[in-house]
Amino acid sequence: MGEVFVHMAGSTLLFCSYGGLKPPQGPAQDLAAVYMKRGFELPEIFAVEAKIKSKAKVLEIMEQAFRQPVEMLTNMKDSELDKNVQFFNRTLTLRGVMILMDEHLGEHLGQSIAYARVNHIVPPWSQKGQ
Repeated sequence: MGEVFVHMAGSTLLFCSYGGLKPPQGPAQDLAAVYMKRGFELPEIFAVEAKIKSKAKVLEIMEQAFRQPVEMLTNMKDSELDKNVQFFNRTLTLRGVMILMDEHLGEHLGQSIAYARVNHIVPPWSQKGQ
């Protein structure tokens, strides 16, 4: 599960880099450095991800990474979302990249829910009384 969550954090930073986000200092710094350079050297990404072992560190990284798009988009003019960017050999608007980020995170949320259910863990929002 931790590997999925670290990937979600790293990819969030990657998507935000198309909006001008610079690699943040703090818990996500090393992860950001490999994801945000956009070179996709998988051995390098895997090596950095493998160093993140504790649940506490994963949570710190996720919290920092997931704050980035909120802060970035809060401080951005709507017109900036309409600018074109090159994203994986395609021309998209930044708005389109942010929509893809949302879709990507949704796919991994579904993956995480499936992992939990296979291991007989009921997500909190599915428990009685919620």
